[in-house]
Amino acid sequence: MSLEDLAGDFADSLTTTTRAVVGRSCPQFTATAVGDEPSLFTVWQGASAGIPLAIDGTPTYLLRAEYDCCLDREEEYLRVDASRMTLFYSPNESPRHAPLIRYEFQRAARSVPVAHFHVHGSGTPFDDGPTDMDAVIAMSGGATRRGRVRQADIDRGKYPRHQDFHYPLGGERFRPCLEDVLEALISELGIDHEDGWRGALIAGRVAWRLQQTAAAVRDAPETAAATLRKLKYTVAAPPSGPVLDNIERLRAF
Repeated sequence: MSLEDLAGDFADSLTTTTRAVVGRSCPQFTATAVGDEPSLFTVWQGASAGIPLAIDGTPTYLLRAEYDCCLDREEEYLRVDASRMTLFYSPNESPRHAPLIRYEFQRAARSVPVAHFHVHGSGTPFDDGPTDMDAVIAMSGGATRRGRVRQADIDRGKYPRHQDFHYPLGGERFRPCLEDVLEALISELGIDHEDGWRGALIAGRVAWRLQQTAAAVRDAPETAAATLRKLKYTVAAPPSGPVLDNIERLRAF
């Protein structure tokens, strides 16, 4: 398949997942070529769009997700070179203030971890809208158990702090996917969701992790072969001889 087809399939899968979680009104993801002779596609919802997130029916946040995609070295699989997932306070379905959280992945990063996240906070007064995670968590809805616990604590005068928010983390191969971030927001903040949302997120997460497992095997084929042999599989070395583990990839920060 061409890069355009692979990126399009990826965009369709993201659209299917997000609409199953937050509803059919969620803007679709599309694959947009970068440059005149595209070897890079951006998969996103557009410059001003994102995944609308509500609490008790009231628009409250906007989650923007975008991915820069190319072909891998064998020109067979889709590879994400960079990705960004950014949460905004957005009561009118348009971002206000600075981002609240940013998850970023930059395959070519050298001075920072390739997969990392940022938490923003400025101490801006709450009545102008939350701009730090303390205020965000204090606004937790009651649609989930953790959200109800947050509200009960607030009623007792115990206000949560941003360090109480549980961030999903992962390494280069198993970094957080969109499904992880959406589930964290639903679980932690009581975001409104469709019936069957958890099944949709699980299906997307399983697909993502299987893809990442395959990529990790290509990074460490000898380790993978040894593990399969322990599981009683018969594994033969390729005719050209054993393929060395990609130590540089495994050592990357």
